[in-house]
Amino acid sequence: MDIVKFSSGTAKGTNGSAVAVGLSAPVSGLIHKVRLEYRGSPPITTDVLLVDENDPAGENIIYRTNANSNTTIYPRRAVQTNSGANCTYDGIRVVYENYLVHGRLRLTLSQTNQACECIAYVYLIRL
Repeated sequence: MDIVKFSSGTAKGTNGSAVAVGLSAPVSGLIHKVRLEYRGSPPITTDVLLVDENDPAGENIIYRTNANSNTTIYPRRAVQTNSGANCTYDGIRVVYENYLVHGRLRLTLSQTNQACECIAYVYLIRL
Protein backbone atom coordinates (compact mmCIF):
# COMPACT_ATOMS: atom_id res chain seq x y z
CA MET A 1 0.00 0.00 0.00
CA ASP A 2 1.25 3.48 -0.86
CA ILE A 3 0.42 6.80 0.75
CA VAL A 4 -0.01 9.66 -1.70
CA LYS A 5 0.22 13.05 0.03
CA PHE A 6 -0.84 16.24 -1.72
CA SER A 7 -2.37 19.61 -0.96
CA SER A 8 -5.25 21.70 -2.21
CA GLY A 9 -2.80 24.61 -2.13
CA THR A 10 -3.62 27.77 -0.23
CA ALA A 11 -7.04 29.29 -0.78
CA LYS A 12 -7.35 32.62 -2.52
CA GLY A 13 -10.25 35.03 -2.42
CA THR A 14 -12.28 36.69 0.29
CA ASN A 15 -12.88 35.07 3.67
CA GLY A 16 -15.86 32.72 3.54
CA SER A 17 -15.66 32.29 -0.22
CA ALA A 18 -11.99 31.56 -0.94
CA VAL A 19 -11.11 28.59 -3.19
CA ALA A 20 -8.09 26.32 -3.70
CA VAL A 21 -7.49 23.47 -6.16
CA GLY A 22 -4.58 21.02 -6.06
CA LEU A 23 -3.62 17.94 -8.07
CA SER A 24 -1.78 14.80 -7.03
CA ALA A 25 0.93 13.06 -8.99
CA PRO A 26 -0.55 10.43 -11.37
CA VAL A 27 -1.81 7.37 -9.45
CA SER A 28 -3.32 4.02 -10.32
CA GLY A 29 -5.09 1.67 -7.95
CA LEU A 30 -7.86 1.34 -5.37
CA ILE A 31 -8.43 3.97 -2.69
CA HIS A 32 -8.51 2.31 0.74
CA LYS A 33 -8.79 5.41 2.94
CA VAL A 34 -8.22 9.16 2.92
CA ARG A 35 -6.99 11.35 5.78
CA LEU A 36 -7.90 15.05 5.45
CA GLU A 37 -6.03 17.61 7.56
CA TYR A 38 -6.76 21.33 7.45
CA ARG A 39 -4.24 24.16 7.85
CA GLY A 40 -5.07 27.72 8.84
CA SER A 41 -8.45 28.62 10.32
CA PRO A 42 -11.09 27.28 7.93
CA PRO A 43 -14.66 28.32 8.81
CA ILE A 44 -17.46 25.81 9.34
CA THR A 45 -18.74 26.65 5.83
CA THR A 46 -15.67 24.95 4.30
CA ASP A 47 -16.36 22.31 1.63
CA VAL A 48 -13.84 19.77 0.33
CA LEU A 49 -14.13 17.66 -2.82
CA LEU A 50 -11.88 14.81 -4.02
CA VAL A 51 -12.34 13.43 -7.55
CA ASP A 52 -10.43 11.37 -10.11
CA GLU A 53 -9.57 13.85 -12.87
CA ASN A 54 -9.92 11.10 -15.52
CA ASP A 55 -13.33 9.79 -14.41
CA PRO A 56 -15.69 10.47 -17.34
CA ALA A 57 -18.69 10.46 -14.97
CA GLY A 58 -17.00 12.93 -12.59
CA GLU A 59 -18.06 10.80 -9.62
CA ASN A 60 -17.18 12.35 -6.25
CA ILE A 61 -14.86 10.19 -4.17
CA ILE A 62 -15.28 12.52 -1.19
CA TYR A 63 -17.62 15.50 -0.88
CA ARG A 64 -17.80 17.05 2.59
CA THR A 65 -19.91 20.15 3.09
CA ASN A 66 -19.67 22.49 6.08
CA ALA A 67 -16.75 20.50 7.49
CA ASN A 68 -13.55 22.01 8.83
CA SER A 69 -12.19 19.33 11.17
CA ASN A 70 -9.50 16.75 10.46
CA THR A 71 -10.96 13.36 9.63
CA THR A 72 -10.29 9.91 8.18
CA ILE A 73 -12.73 8.55 5.58
CA TYR A 74 -13.04 5.12 3.99
CA PRO A 75 -14.80 6.06 0.72
CA ARG A 76 -16.77 3.35 -1.06
CA ARG A 77 -19.20 3.19 -3.96
CA ALA A 78 -22.10 0.85 -4.63
CA VAL A 79 -21.39 -2.09 -6.96
CA GLN A 80 -23.78 -1.96 -9.91
CA THR A 81 -25.17 -4.46 -12.40
CA ASN A 82 -24.85 -3.98 -16.17
CA SER A 83 -28.21 -2.19 -16.12
CA GLY A 84 -27.06 0.30 -13.46
CA ALA A 85 -29.00 -1.16 -10.53
CA ASN A 86 -27.21 -1.53 -7.19
CA CYS A 87 -26.07 -5.06 -6.33
CA THR A 88 -27.29 -6.29 -2.96
CA TYR A 89 -26.53 -9.23 -0.71
CA ASP A 90 -30.20 -9.96 -0.03
CA GLY A 91 -32.32 -7.41 -1.88
CA ILE A 92 -31.76 -4.82 0.85
CA ARG A 93 -28.09 -4.57 1.92
CA VAL A 94 -25.99 -2.90 -0.81
CA VAL A 95 -22.60 -4.32 -1.84
CA TYR A 96 -19.80 -1.70 -1.79
CA GLU A 97 -16.35 -1.53 -3.40
CA ASN A 98 -13.29 0.72 -3.34
CA TYR A 99 -12.90 3.53 -5.86
CA LEU A 100 -10.68 2.58 -8.79
CA VAL A 101 -8.57 5.54 -9.89
CA HIS A 102 -6.13 6.14 -12.73
CA GLY A 103 -4.48 9.51 -13.28
CA ARG A 104 -4.36 12.57 -11.07
CA LEU A 105 -6.65 13.21 -8.11
CA ARG A 106 -8.10 16.72 -7.76
CA LEU A 107 -8.64 18.20 -4.27
CA THR A 108 -10.84 21.31 -4.13
CA LEU A 109 -11.38 23.47 -1.08
CA SER A 110 -14.20 26.02 -1.31
CA GLN A 111 -16.18 28.47 0.83
CA THR A 112 -13.16 28.80 3.09
CA ASN A 113 -10.88 31.62 4.30
CA GLN A 114 -7.80 33.03 2.61
CA ALA A 115 -4.56 31.06 3.10
CA CYS A 116 -6.36 27.92 4.38
CA GLU A 117 -5.47 24.59 2.82
CA CYS A 118 -6.30 20.91 3.05
CA ILE A 119 -3.70 18.14 2.99
CA ALA A 120 -4.90 14.74 1.71
CA TYR A 121 -3.19 11.48 2.60
CA VAL A 122 -4.58 8.90 0.17
CA TYR A 123 -3.91 5.28 1.11
CA LEU A 124 -3.74 3.55 -2.26
CA ILE A 125 -3.69 -0.16 -3.04
CA ARG A 126 -1.56 -0.32 -6.20
CA LEU A 127 -2.66 -2.63 -8.99
